[in-house]
Amino acid sequence: MPKFVFTKIVDNNNPDDFTIDVTQMDSWRMRMSALRTQCIRHEYYDLGKWRPIFRFFSLDYSFHPVYKSEFKNLAAARAFKPQVLQECRDRRNKVARD
Repeated sequence: MPKFVFTKIVDNNNPDDFTIDVTQMDSWRMRMSALRTQCIRHEYYDLGKWRPIFRFFSLDYSFHPVYKSEFKNLAAARAFKPQVLQECRDRRNKVARD
């Protein structure tokens, strides 16, 4: 089964503003570079489609992997994404309370 990486992309000025990207790429850093390139191509050359994740590239953002696992396919990994999002929110709320 293919291995997928869930990467958290967060606005450093507002830690509650984040999203999760799911990829099968081996390197999550290369995935972020590819997304950034797609964003630039869309903004400057009107190529490709706009994706909600692109808004983070105009912010002070950071990213890091939060979960890795094997799934049957991309659809199964995407179906698991809400659980990863909730886990990240729960961790963030716990840190905010402490």
